[in-house]
Amino acid sequence: MVKMNREEIQVTSENTDSEKRGRIVFLSLLIALSMFVVKIAQNWDQSWISYAVAAIYMVATFLGLVWAFSFQIRLKSLPCLIQSSLFVGSEFLFVEMFFFEKLDRIYEAFLLLGILGVIWVATYVSFLMSNIFNVGLYKDIPLEQVARTASYILSLFMVYFFTFSFLANGMAVYILLPVVFLAYFSITAMHIRYLEFEKKDFWRRTFLTTFIMFVLFLGSFLIGSKHEFVSIVPAAGFFASIGGMSLSTSGKESKNTAFLYGAILFIVIILNILSNI
Repeated sequence: MVKMNREEIQVTSENTDSEKRGRIVFLSLLIALSMFVVKIAQNWDQSWISYAVAAIYMVATFLGLVWAFSFQIRLKSLPCLIQSSLFVGSEFLFVEMFFFEKLDRIYEAFLLLGILGVIWVATYVSFLMSNIFNVGLYKDIPLEQVARTASYILSLFMVYFFTFSFLANGMAVYILLPVVFLAYFSITAMHIRYLEFEKKDFWRRTFLTTFIMFVLFLGSFLIGSKHEFVSIVPAAGFFASIGGMSLSTSGKESKNTAFLYGAILFIVIILNILSNI
């Protein structure tokens, strides 16, 4: 039996990590470029096709991540893979609804390309986050807190992207409301599970955060503000609710931080109201 010394094991591990990073870069770049090509070549008018294409992106992302991770996944890996897949789907819907009509001007194409550059970076970060959580199932790594922070930020973007796309699609209210609630619940649950609460606390905090976001969305939606402003309010609600979970029950610093979260939420709501005047 051939034994490997510590240096050989370290080199093998580094080569594996480099190969994995290369696959992640390639996959994220492929997704961003494909969104540009799809939007430029778009020839459909029905909004349901956009959601079908978003679903295809989510499935393709999931399978792509399985390949990028060299098929080294477990059943517990599914939530982080689904989260990244959902993030890609939300990105596509945002791009689709933000540039609702077919691009006819050169500057619009360059603007789209610039936005997709940002999306490529965000997608790459999302894939790295999933990789950290997936590797954390096999061994202890010091980057899990960084991955949790990335999940927090990316979840904020997902809340905004999905809210904007649902509103821009012009859904009937009886469809819009349950779809929005389900989206908020899914996004919240996927992030809170990383915070490692007990099962009882997990469900309580997930429903409470979802309820806060949904109530804030309803308030902004009913006053008739623009989609761009309405979408900010539930995102701010998620930001304040999740941020508040990390605060201790006492201490001046925690009280100041809680006041800051409340102030940010209040300012966002006031700006949303003023935008409609």
